[in-house]
Amino acid sequence: MISMIMSASAYSQELRQLDTMLEQIIVTSALHRNRAETVLPVNVLAGDELREKVSSTLGDMLQNQVGVNNASFGARVGLPVIRGQSANRVQILQMGVGNLDASSVSPDHANSLEPALAERIEVIRGPATLLYGNGAIGGVVNVIDGRIPRSRADAISALTEIRYDSVSDQRTGIMKLEGGTGRFAWHLSAVDRQSNDVEVSGFALNPALVNLADPEAYSELIASNGRLLNSNSASDSQTVGASWILEGGWVGIAFNQMDNEYGLPRDVHAQHGHSSDVAAKDHVAQHGEEEGDIRIVMKQDRWDF
Repeated sequence: MISMIMSASAYSQELRQLDTMLEQIIVTSALHRNRAETVLPVNVLAGDELREKVSSTLGDMLQNQVGVNNASFGARVGLPVIRGQSANRVQILQMGVGNLDASSVSPDHANSLEPALAERIEVIRGPATLLYGNGAIGGVVNVIDGRIPRSRADAISALTEIRYDSVSDQRTGIMKLEGGTGRFAWHLSAVDRQSNDVEVSGFALNPALVNLADPEAYSELIASNGRLLNSNSASDSQTVGASWILEGGWVGIAFNQMDNEYGLPRDVHAQHGHSSDVAAKDHVAQHGEEEGDIRIVMKQDRWDF
């Protein structure tokens, strides 16, 4: 009896030691295997927490993470700021590859990622960012969306979401289907998002900065009462992907098509002197008339293998 009790006690102690050794595994990077090897800190957003925080921009989605803020340039532009660093100092990756857009060179350009389709988002800060190149001194954001399946799927799984934002009457529809047979796996997803001007309390323009003697400026001030002019947007994205699962990995291909049109809030671009404002001034110099609302139309066709 004594021998049995001692054996059970030793077995229980061994289980406790194994339990303390377990830690979260980072599965999407080839440069390290677990959190300890990343030279912390690392934030991982996944599962139910990710679905609760789904937003129309990546910056808005991550702004409550430790050390992360949102550089908002209108309702449809939100870029992550990590420890005060942004633009090309923060590297945005999609499935470990650059997102191939102009968001790092101009704050009024949205990135080409669709955060509503993300399955997992990894945010890396500190010395570990040097593993991704000398340009990522602020941080790294890696978005995993599963467009290239990485494991077998013997049954069909489906995700359908409908979201509504009363501030801008934003309607978002999300659909995702995944399945497979044998070693073959496939992925289908789509997002459609429409929104009106953002509602605000009071005037969107500061009356103290408006020349009330100018009839045009006065009428624009009145029109800004209760809404942020030219902040409406429309976007859609479709993705199809497939993989052949091997014993030690996978071979896959995916195609994504994205269309995104959004407006820049009036007078904001002029205060910051961005490229869009320079184009507007050139138009005035050449044609002698002011340009209307500035709209950005972004289209992308992307293949991944």
